[in-house]
Amino acid sequence: MFPLAPLRGALGALNRRSSLLLPSALRAVITSAIPYRDLAEAVIPCHVVATDVMSGEAVILSAGDPVEALLASTAVPAIFPPVAIDGRLLMDGAVGNITPVSRIAALGADRILVIPTGFSCTATAPPAGALSMVLHSVSLVTMRQLHTDIVRVNSGPARVVVVPPLCPLNISAYDFSHAGALIERSHRATLEWLAAGGIEQREVPMTLLPHEHIMPRPGS
Repeated sequence: MFPLAPLRGALGALNRRSSLLLPSALRAVITSAIPYRDLAEAVIPCHVVATDVMSGEAVILSAGDPVEALLASTAVPAIFPPVAIDGRLLMDGAVGNITPVSRIAALGADRILVIPTGFSCTATAPPAGALSMVLHSVSLVTMRQLHTDIVRVNSGPARVVVVPPLCPLNISAYDFSHAGALIERSHRATLEWLAAGGIEQREVPMTLLPHEHIMPRPGS
């Protein structure tokens, strides 16, 4: 028979903890990269999105400790613990607003530059494994919501410009062994896009439904 006692013990211990991991390493990385002690001191205004654990409301952090703000914004539920800021317990901003384009427009931006971080290419094969399927599904939801938000915001005074992602892409979005090559490739592609005047686009330059990439050629 399968011994259930150790499994119950492990689940019980996990249930008593607020997260699987502690953010000490992440804190060190953020601390080493932030040159100021208050978000309000940023040369370019910086607004960080987090989520109120109790209400699910999206919270915009525009002042205060930048390290704590970023730890709250990246506190993926069950992975990292929530962060207490100004009497509120905050977690990953994606829970309250996974694509905060409308929030940026509400802050007064007249042009919004979006860099998609999901997998924006048509999949060539279904994900292999349960974890890959979960992550792929989250990416699909994110891209679909991003498309909806872009169309909605573009109907108002603000204009959204989307930096085209790398397509075609035959590397899994969850395979980080090719990170260096992908960064170099995306750098070259973005420079070419900028040189072609892509940042001056007035229309939505791409469709993200479902992971379909359509980028009109300049002048077409």
